[in-house]
Amino acid sequence: MSIIYTVTQINNNADNMLQTKFDNISIQAEISSFNISPSGHAYYTLKDDSSELSCVMFSSQLRNYKDIMLVGNTVIVKGTISLYKPKGVFQFKSFSALPVGEGKFWKEFEKLKIKLSNEGLFDDIHKKHIPLYIKNIIIVTSLHGVVKEDIIKIIRKRSNYQNLKIYPVTVQGNQASTQISSAIEDINNNYKADVIIIARGGGSIEDLWPFNNEQLARTIFKSETPIISAIGHESDFTICDFVSDKRASTPSDAAKIVSINQEEMLQYLDELYSRVTNKIEKYIKFNKEMLFDLENKKVLIDPLESLEILKNKIIDIYKLMNINIANLFNKYKSNIELFNSNLSNLNPYSVLDRGYALLLDKKKRPISSIKEINTRDHIHSFLKDGELKMEVLEKNAKKRK
Repeated sequence: MSIIYTVTQINNNADNMLQTKFDNISIQAEISSFNISPSGHAYYTLKDDSSELSCVMFSSQLRNYKDIMLVGNTVIVKGTISLYKPKGVFQFKSFSALPVGEGKFWKEFEKLKIKLSNEGLFDDIHKKHIPLYIKNIIIVTSLHGVVKEDIIKIIRKRSNYQNLKIYPVTVQGNQASTQISSAIEDINNNYKADVIIIARGGGSIEDLWPFNNEQLARTIFKSETPIISAIGHESDFTICDFVSDKRASTPSDAAKIVSINQEEMLQYLDELYSRVTNKIEKYIKFNKEMLFDLENKKVLIDPLESLEILKNKIIDIYKLMNINIANLFNKYKSNIELFNSNLSNLNPYSVLDRGYALLLDKKKRPISSIKEINTRDHIHSFLKDGELKMEVLEKNAKKRK
């Protein structure tokens, strides 16, 4: 007959074997998650390319390594492999740590963050406004787990007028980012939504790694429907948080952002009704006063007299216009006559009437000096009543005084 063990016996034996075999060993890996309990003990996860290990460091040792034990850092941790016997959980009890550098996951995260930031995907100018009063909400999350239930519970508690839809996707693993991207594109193309919530509970850096995917970030950026990112805990940051239109610290916080307490809504409607009523009353009062003023206007009491006054004004304006036109006409007529007189005086042929002659050379070019003509040259002389053809017999220069 085989020996029958209790669970406690199995866990005690397993713990003794692990601590004997793996006592005071060193492990080099990247810290992918790190949380400090109320008691001050640190619970964290070490990870390499293919596996992860749950670890604990008690508060008495942790105070010496707080600056080293950070998510994304690669460290060499010394300790003992053991079994947490009450739960039967395999863990590594660590008591010292040495820094090695930033881990692979953290470097990839920072590289992608800088790239997308330089392209402007995180800029506030591109953030779409989250409506104040939201009717249709689509939650992109897993059907499993409590995240979906928490969001629905909070929204329904605060308001029951909103339409909620769940778009089921995988939120962990290699296919998660592809499924979430497809969901966002499908919602934009085929659903009427005021806002999209991408939600997932907390986890290690590798659990949240699908939300650091470049293609998913670009899909969120292109979405015409505003997107709220509600991924992990308040201390968790992903690329999706930076590119989304708004980041919620937790899925529960996202539910509060999109829902408005019904009592607050009713109070707001009362205030809105009061403001509208006051505006209408002021408008009616203003128009009554204006109508009262119009009743005393002479144009309404005796419209024919007002028309007569207007007619006389038009006649006066017409007479004044005629006077101005006549003055302008006379002014321009005098200017033209003066211009014609000046033009006539400048005409070289006008001087011929006063006994002068115009001399031209044989090519009929004006002669202004005796230097232009030689003796025996034939010249032309124009008088007021005809032309003379002459020959130059002699040249005598004018003597200067």
